[in-house]
Amino acid sequence: MILSHTAFVWFVTIMISSICLGWAIWDGRNLLRLWKTRKEDHDEFFGAIMGLVCVGIGLTGLIRYHLSL
Repeated sequence: MILSHTAFVWFVTIMISSICLGWAIWDGRNLLRLWKTRKEDHDEFFGAIMGLVCVGIGLTGLIRYHLSL
């Protein structure tokens, strides 16, 4: 075996957490930028909100996985 199961789980956890963090920063920045023009840019505003919802779902799944170990 190249890598232990524990090391693999922590590697995947760190990778998923970094993706979620980057995604949250990106969509949070977009949400703040679009806040003033949310009536005109409602599709982009909705997309940024849905991106943050996806981040929340991903982090919730990650935390629930670690609590079940």
